[in-house]
Amino acid sequence: MGLTELAECQHGVVALSQLDPLGLSPSAVRKRISTGRLHRLHRGVCAIASAALLAQRAHWLAAVLACGPGAVLSHHAAIAARAIAGLT
Repeated sequence: MGLTELAECQHGVVALSQLDPLGLSPSAVRKRISTGRLHRLHRGVCAIASAALLAQRAHWLAAVLACGPGAVLSHHAAIAARAIAGLT
């Protein structure tokens, strides 16, 4: 799996910690950020598109990724995500 495939599975967002196993060094990530191929959303989280183009669920996932393992949505965001997924 490459960067594009990973981002597609995650609504267009990736944690920087997910990029090293894909063969992207920190300098390669910095270059992609500086050339506009990656866009910083939070510390340690980027998108392959501008934040203005991302769906709400991408922003939710970006926040969860930024908070690290074990993080989850709560309250209104969790209810809205469940409704979008048809789980309520």
